[in-house]
Amino acid sequence: MRNFIIFTGIWALSFLLITACEDSVYDEIVEEPVSETVSSDQKGNDQSRVYGFDQWGYNWNAHHFNGNVWNAIVADYLYQGEFFWRIDPYTGDDESYLEKYPWADQMPFWAYRNMELVMHWNEGLISKDGEYQDWLDSDAWITFHYKLGKGSDKWFQFQKFVAAKSTDYIKDGMWYDQDGNLIGIFHDWDTLIMIEVHDAGQPPYFKSPLSPGLGKYKLR
Repeated sequence: MRNFIIFTGIWALSFLLITACEDSVYDEIVEEPVSETVSSDQKGNDQSRVYGFDQWGYNWNAHHFNGNVWNAIVADYLYQGEFFWRIDPYTGDDESYLEKYPWADQMPFWAYRNMELVMHWNEGLISKDGEYQDWLDSDAWITFHYKLGKGSDKWFQFQKFVAAKSTDYIKDGMWYDQDGNLIGIFHDWDTLIMIEVHDAGQPPYFKSPLSPGLGKYKLR
């Protein structure tokens, strides 16, 4: 199998594997049922990615994902054409999955197959057709809710990102606007700014002093 380098696009985020942490307001993530809704147009073309949740957990029309990290990656339209794109979703049975895909446990994101992930984004980040937009100087934003384990081994984190403006700049790992106001944290992307993060991990708790609200960063 060819060398596999991934984690571009929205998957450039580090998956912050930390031990147990305290309960927080983000522990109660809304659990929406993931169901595949298949419909057809007049020509019989499959429109499942447009209407409702697909079997991996994406609802592209609603800019929403609810599932696990593995399924989020293998069904991301960014990787259309890759050998792993849209293979069967992982549902928790390692033995049967590896029997069908014996190379799966060699993938860098196999370790996160049981990590739950809920994402919300807007059209400025990824379109309803799964197309990645130009984020710089846009209204793009995305949020991530990660959750792993149970009881004393429970771990979770919330992250919020907004698009950078061409006048924003990075200094000492932090983003500032043209007037020198602190906006947020530099984290993997040079066009997205982390303006809020809660609970364990690196970076730790942070809320932008400029504003953690998405409306603040809309283009005027």
